[in-house]
Amino acid sequence: MPKRMYPGVLFALLLAVLAAPALAQDEPPAATIVNDEGGPVIVRGVMDYTFPTLTNGVAQPIVLLEDQAGFVSRDFAFLFPPESQVLGNFTSDFFTSPVDYNINLPIEPRGTLVDVDNDDTDDVGVMVYTPAYWNNTFGDPFLEVRDIGGGGWSTAYAGTDTNSDSEVEGGHFLIYAPEAGQGFPSNFGDDGLLFTEDDPIVTVPQGWTTVDMNTSPFTFDRSAEANIDMLEPPSLRVNDFSEMGYVDAFDASIDLMRRRYSFTEYKNIDWDQIEATYRPLVVEAEENDDALAFKLAMRNLSYELPDGHVSLGGRGSIELNQFFTEAISGGIGMNIMELDDTRVIVSFILEGSPAEAARISEGDEIVAIDGIPIQEVLDSTFIFGAYSTDEFRRIQELRYAVRRPIGTVMDVTYRNAESGELNTTRMVTVDEVETFNRTSTRVGFPEFVGPVEFELLESGYGYVQISSFNQNEVLTVQDWEYFLTTVKNAGIPGIIVDMRFNGGGSPSLANGLAGYFYEEETIIGYRAVYNEETGEFFVEEENPTIIYPAPEPFRYTGQITLLVGPSCASACETFSYAVSELDNVTVVGQYATAGLGGGVNDFFLPEDLNIRFTVNRGLNADQEIHLEGIGVVPDVRIPFNEETIFAEGDIVLETAIEVLDGTLDVAFNEGAPLGINDEVSGTLNAGERTRHVITGPAAAVDVLVDLDADAGVVIRIYDEAGDELLAEVQRSDFPELPLLDDVVGETLVIEVSTVNDDITADYTITTTSEE
Repeated sequence: MPKRMYPGVLFALLLAVLAAPALAQDEPPAATIVNDEGGPVIVRGVMDYTFPTLTNGVAQPIVLLEDQAGFVSRDFAFLFPPESQVLGNFTSDFFTSPVDYNINLPIEPRGTLVDVDNDDTDDVGVMVYTPAYWNNTFGDPFLEVRDIGGGGWSTAYAGTDTNSDSEVEGGHFLIYAPEAGQGFPSNFGDDGLLFTEDDPIVTVPQGWTTVDMNTSPFTFDRSAEANIDMLEPPSLRVNDFSEMGYVDAFDASIDLMRRRYSFTEYKNIDWDQIEATYRPLVVEAEENDDALAFKLAMRNLSYELPDGHVSLGGRGSIELNQFFTEAISGGIGMNIMELDDTRVIVSFILEGSPAEAARISEGDEIVAIDGIPIQEVLDSTFIFGAYSTDEFRRIQELRYAVRRPIGTVMDVTYRNAESGELNTTRMVTVDEVETFNRTSTRVGFPEFVGPVEFELLESGYGYVQISSFNQNEVLTVQDWEYFLTTVKNAGIPGIIVDMRFNGGGSPSLANGLAGYFYEEETIIGYRAVYNEETGEFFVEEENPTIIYPAPEPFRYTGQITLLVGPSCASACETFSYAVSELDNVTVVGQYATAGLGGGVNDFFLPEDLNIRFTVNRGLNADQEIHLEGIGVVPDVRIPFNEETIFAEGDIVLETAIEVLDGTLDVAFNEGAPLGINDEVSGTLNAGERTRHVITGPAAAVDVLVDLDADAGVVIRIYDEAGDELLAEVQRSDFPELPLLDDVVGETLVIEVSTVNDDITADYTITTTSEE
């Protein structure tokens, strides 16, 4: 006979029976651990890179454990904090790929804890890291927002493998669990994404564990030494066609550029026509085993793209220099320049040259060469290289139009500047390159110069030349900061930033230096990059280009003139555009910049050749192409006429000084009069100074000025007429400003202003007598 169950006891037993299986089913299983040696204490690996400009200007390359909390939450603004950054060491030459590294793991890291077990309860969680390469340029040894570029997580040269959507697809994580039993995904869920709700979860031991996401399910490794290589993404890895035959390499090149050249539609590039033109030449070169013919075909192909970033290089291209040398080595000793009214005139005659012997003079108008009207000559002139803007190309056409191989007969028709008489003279080109060299857009640039050079001009303005964003980045920043603090402390009212000879380099460094003129974070643009999966370019809207202000002591907010020219290219234009967007900046030049507005990559060809081409588009804040084919255009463009062409000295610099003089003209307001032991208040507006008349006994007077603004104040004491400056004092580090007490007079004029006359501020002046 069965035992009788009391209702209360039966209910309790039922609860226990029902509850037990449920608890067991909800508990994630423990991860299967391999090589359980207590967890890694050191990470070692290799970074193998091919990207051609990765090391340019790098002075402080670092490898660190990168906090992946940004990826876990898909927060592109996440900045991994300094305390989470565990710095390692490169243990071989960083500038020779592949490079070795190691990182000693801390016993207790200080990263961001993330709860990723999807159980709807708050758990301690884990810290998720991966080793990553970074370039430290600004501030202390740890990375800051200006180094990181806004935050997020690494999608290049890190231990994780990410796709074009910045989603992790493989690679390795290093995770740290403060407590045993914390959950972590053991695989990608059905959605193929990591750290989403459908991830299968396992629990991990306390301490460090290496997670290998290249296996399914993931492998959880507790070896004492973790081996993790940092990965270069396919979008940056150089395509290598060097082992192919000429034709196969050509076909691969055309296919690559069809897909990945950034400006095909923008520049109306006809790839079918290019292929039809050059493939037969390459086929013939292969049939004849003619390396030189192959090189010439690929060189001329690179000239087809009107893009200054596109070029043929490599050791194999040196052989082609003979064709350049032969084409330009013969001259007649004459330079020509096109005026704004489209006339072409002689701008220089070399002493002892055929042009001088033919009695051609500076200022004469060139009408035709070899019977062909000069404009047609220019339009049909072959030039070596590709150029993004019509303006820059015209500069080169003017140079090459009067060059021929030595011994070539040239008939030049010209109009005498004085008589107006039309003449034709026959000349033979001689061995002279002086006239060709003197028309280079880099004439006047010193051969050996640091990245930042500066001086105080006689005009009283500060002058600085940034020659490159491709040299030692740390030195560049240090010199830049030294210049700006010097001019700020000296109260210099305006500066001239000369970018005319800067060939580019790192765009992140360029934007970083522009941040010394900004007072708030500003989205300056975007990039459009190629998506291999869709075969389309797309705008990285989640990753805008942001200008981050430098620390306040280094910022300069006075008046600025920016000098530009066609040798300002690529990253130089990145900087110049960012600076030109500010209200206190005036761009000055005779030409716009080169118009190179995209990022580049290379591919390798047979015969030690490589071609560099543009693979992403630079866009402005409105997501429009703003530099490619356009450049940074001067606000004040110096005209091309007889006066400017024959002007002596540096006309661009002189114009910049005139612009600053005009920009810095200030208005003088008449303030309320002051007596002894008196007080008056007022407001300074940007571009204004206020003068107050002080009347009293002929005795020294103490004056106290209280400026209600985070800026320096300048006080000047003049005589009664307001003409003779008797005393001047400036302070930038505190607002209350006592003046010198040895200025005497029955009537004085006191003038109050801010250092750069560029802000609005309230002030109070108090006078007290010594007696």
